[in-house]
Amino acid sequence: MVALDTMSSKLSPCSLRPRCWLAALVLVVVGCDEPSGARAVGRAVVAAPERSSMAGPAVAPSAARPNILVIMSDDQRADTVRCMPRMARSLGAQGTTFTHHFASTPLCCPARSTFLTGLYPRHHGVLHNGDVEDPGDRDVDEGLAGAMLFRERRNEERTIAVALRAAGYRTGYFGKYLNAYDRMIEREGARVPPGWDEWRAFSHAEYYNFSLVERGFGAATPRLSFYGTNVAQRAAQSRVRCQQTTRAGGTCVPVTGENYSTDVLTEQLDRFIQRAASDQSAWFAVLAVKSPHGPFESPARYQPNVNVASFSAAANAELASCAAFDPQWTNAAINEADITDKPAWIQRQPRRDAAALADLRRQQLVSMLAVEDAIERIDATLVRTGMMDKTVVIFVGDNGFSWGEHRYVAKNCAYESCVRVPLVVRDGRHPTARPRVLDTMTVDVDLAPTIVELAGASLSTARDGQSLVPIITGRAESTQRSEVFLSCWGRGPNRRGQPDTVAAVRTNRWKFIEHFTDATAAQQSEFELYDLQRDPLELDNLLAPRTSALSLLRFDADAQQALAVLRPRLDAWRTDTAVPASNAQDAGALSDAALPSLRDLPESPPSGPSVQSMRVQGTTRIEQLIGDRDVQRVNGAQAPVAAQTDSRFGVFGTDLGYSFEHEGRLWFLFGDTRLRAHDVGAPDVLAFADAREPPIGNRLEFLRESEGSRAVFEYQPPGVASGGSEVPSSGLSLNGRMYVLFKTDKSEDGSTDRSVLTRFDPATRAITVVREFSRLSSGGRFIKAAFALAPGGRALPFDEPVVLAWGTGCYRHSPVYLQVIRARAFEHPTAADVRFFAGRQPSGAPIWSQLESDAVPVITYSQAGDVSVTRVPALGVWLALYDRRDRAGVGLAWSVAPWGPFNDGGTALDPNEWRGRLLHAPNESGSIVVAGPLMNRAVERDGGTASIGGGAYGPYVIERFTRVSEEPGRATLRLRWLLSTWNPYVVHLMESAVDVRR
Repeated sequence: MVALDTMSSKLSPCSLRPRCWLAALVLVVVGCDEPSGARAVGRAVVAAPERSSMAGPAVAPSAARPNILVIMSDDQRADTVRCMPRMARSLGAQGTTFTHHFASTPLCCPARSTFLTGLYPRHHGVLHNGDVEDPGDRDVDEGLAGAMLFRERRNEERTIAVALRAAGYRTGYFGKYLNAYDRMIEREGARVPPGWDEWRAFSHAEYYNFSLVERGFGAATPRLSFYGTNVAQRAAQSRVRCQQTTRAGGTCVPVTGENYSTDVLTEQLDRFIQRAASDQSAWFAVLAVKSPHGPFESPARYQPNVNVASFSAAANAELASCAAFDPQWTNAAINEADITDKPAWIQRQPRRDAAALADLRRQQLVSMLAVEDAIERIDATLVRTGMMDKTVVIFVGDNGFSWGEHRYVAKNCAYESCVRVPLVVRDGRHPTARPRVLDTMTVDVDLAPTIVELAGASLSTARDGQSLVPIITGRAESTQRSEVFLSCWGRGPNRRGQPDTVAAVRTNRWKFIEHFTDATAAQQSEFELYDLQRDPLELDNLLAPRTSALSLLRFDADAQQALAVLRPRLDAWRTDTAVPASNAQDAGALSDAALPSLRDLPESPPSGPSVQSMRVQGTTRIEQLIGDRDVQRVNGAQAPVAAQTDSRFGVFGTDLGYSFEHEGRLWFLFGDTRLRAHDVGAPDVLAFADAREPPIGNRLEFLRESEGSRAVFEYQPPGVASGGSEVPSSGLSLNGRMYVLFKTDKSEDGSTDRSVLTRFDPATRAITVVREFSRLSSGGRFIKAAFALAPGGRALPFDEPVVLAWGTGCYRHSPVYLQVIRARAFEHPTAADVRFFAGRQPSGAPIWSQLESDAVPVITYSQAGDVSVTRVPALGVWLALYDRRDRAGVGLAWSVAPWGPFNDGGTALDPNEWRGRLLHAPNESGSIVVAGPLMNRAVERDGGTASIGGGAYGPYVIERFTRVSEEPGRATLRLRWLLSTWNPYVVHLMESAVDVRR
């Protein structure tokens, strides 16, 4: 291919202008709601075995009866394990990672009670935390709370510890037990629940200055031991707490170091394992750490000052490749702009301070580094004692934690941030040759039956879950579960901003939530329905469309069918398990309030009067997105570009940038990129941003070769030419998969141009060529295309979800055509799955044909180039932007139907008006110092030298940024879109103001 800075501007009719994350292994943890502390043991320190009497039941581990260790974290959401690579290497590399594991009730005490019994909260009776941190809980008011209520409901006699000890296992518990255990101690003195041989549990979980109720193996009486610290910020409190403990009859452990609780508990577990190894006893142990529960304190090796969100070099280095550790990281759900589709208690949430959210998130992530240290130390002990191949390790989280999604910062909600938690199991008896990552749905009620089956024991009561042993041992790949049920209990009436009582059902694709709210006078339920494949961040409640133009999805036939199935399933489940009658007075009337029907829910938010005309009033540049050597031309002078793509990624020139949503992120497809690492060639690259409003600036991230790599990932479909002017031209997210349409086989006369559909996995960076999409030599009219999803029906050829594809054939010598493809057959459609727009009947209804040769234009302008089409629900119209060859620049067209007729909406950009600002042509406007030396060089032409003129193309609307403001009889549409320019060879973010007349 001819280099970009020397290519002739005399182009043939069908030639183009020169254009010129491995999935993190998920690990598991269970936690609850309190603080902790521990001895500074470091990663490589191994304590000598502690001697003690060895009375009690014991049995040697065997292939059939392994040792079992459960590691529990507190308030750890599933996506945090992406930032824990040591955990993945230790447990995930030879184990099974469950990517869809859920907390049935995402609150500490109910979740831990479920872990210990295998019962839903309705059956074990612990619905709240009920500790001193929650003085409004009705359980506290009645004198029973947390651990006391657990015992009162006769749960202590039916835990997994009782079952395993009866089966001959030595048992040990280290760390956080149940909330309000400290209140039980205050009333009754130190006590140990039945079933535990060794017990070293927090009275109240803390990171520093904590007390443990301790009873060693063979000891008769527990004692209360206080662990103080020499950490400067906590030393004074340490002395006071020691005096209080002594007066209460407890003892103070001499302060010999930092005494960070995770370290202390790990040292005690280490000794337990070594003692069991010395007499070959089979054992079951739980290590329940405080991390990453608030107040998010870490040991000094990671956080030198526990009062300041500033971290050590070691912590910063270990988390350098963790995207969420970046203070600027966010997603579209955090501080969600429009929450009018959410239940009333969410709508009462205030906007959160972004800096405070960043500090919270970063401190949570740093606090998990000590847990990774603990796992490394335990693994070393298992290897040294010969127990690695006799031990099953389960790492699990009790509940998640919202980082400000939907403006909510806490847990006990039905959104993914609260209910989805990590789970990984490594069976040392059956190590896997490579990591197994399964998306089968599992729930916390499954852990108890799994543990007792591993031990060859049995629970004394019925269980609500199912054993995962067949999956762990490799005999099965999935459970038979097609849905999981979730519940949360509200805080009672008049608790503004606190969660409602909630019941929910989740499948692989859908989530239906019912809120039994006390917020309305009628005390009726509120409902949410989410399509998790298309909306993983749960932005668009399909049962209550948002009032702004932010909504991307709508209630359609698919959603109606899902609702018809999920509602009766949830009703049947909650009748037995979800909402007890005793709580109804708190939550409001639990009536079967009628759900909205399809008649009540229009396909899109109300659009008001029909649109009569649309006209572009003016266009401005928001920012130069890609920096030409990181600087741009502003008012005749050079200025820095916020994105700094050259400094950050080595990207100093690129074009295109078709955008689409995938798994909550805004993705961009850039073509023929100039990378500092490349002397020749024109690689294509991908980028993403989590911004909900422009500008994008330094929030634009280019996809790397792998997590932690500095090299930008190059999109090169296998076996497909990807040289200059062979580019990714559009993308689509469908059923959880990302598709990229790639234009290839470029020739000077365009005769060989074709497009291929590819599938891309951002986690593994794997590219799969799916099929040829269109070939110009065969009359192909979709060499370049724009994609959109639609529900079907309403004069479309299929009564089911479809993919709409507007396309052009010969570049800048083609009108725009439309094809419709069944969404379920998108990868490999037959002739019966595709239709082409072939004209209109006299009534105006569209005609559809199976033959591409029958296709007629939907936009009749005959020299269109790049095109993008998007729907604006607030106006009820489809908009198209396209670049124009004969008149140059960018045109706008609009229609009320995807098949047209499209009306002329005016010129969105006239290059002549922008020459010298966006576009540089040295031979026309004198000596212009472009931001960098990329495109303004003189070239040899016709025996002399000449300068390359500029051009504009690639107008791609960013649907996420589209906004509409209404006025009587009219509206203003703010259309944000990307524009590519040639000389300089960069991409700009533009805004067009469009006047809309009703």
